[in-house]
Amino acid sequence: MVRGSKRVADKPWDVQVLAGLHRFINQFDQQRRGYLQNVIAELRDDPCRTYKAADGHQEARFYRLSGSLARAICGGHMQDQWRLAFTLQPAESEEFQGTVLILYVDRYIDRIDPWKDLHRLFGASSPSKHDKPPCCDGDLKPISKDALDRFERNVSQFLLDKHFRKYFRRGRPPW
Repeated sequence: MVRGSKRVADKPWDVQVLAGLHRFINQFDQQRRGYLQNVIAELRDDPCRTYKAADGHQEARFYRLSGSLARAICGGHMQDQWRLAFTLQPAESEEFQGTVLILYVDRYIDRIDPWKDLHRLFGASSPSKHDKPPCCDGDLKPISKDALDRFERNVSQFLLDKHFRKYFRRGRPPW
């Protein structure tokens, strides 16, 4: 288990991107003029960060997904309806509190729900509602290497297919 709620003073989180996502993440960051780097800096500092909402109560910056992925995956809203999903894994080095592994970045538009796609890519059923409890309430279960490998193959192919469909809808191929 990875305890996210206990902040270790002066120890940052190691933020990594799932290997199969680097191309898509870099493209996203270029289009968004480095915005993702700001989110990565937030995650490196503290994925359990809270802020004071307009009504005065504390609100979590990142939240757990609902359904069967809630025990292992967190997400967050970014600008222009983009969403980011990540998991907290044990630290690979003593210099870090733990590892934040970015699993997925996609946009929530019309009937396209990135969280439903994420559940599908993990082979899990999507919940009918999203509760959004804070990411670091309690322990998060690390995702096994086999599950991450399967997910990486699925998400890489899914994003590649989606990327090609976008260009062909516009009437021009991506090359």
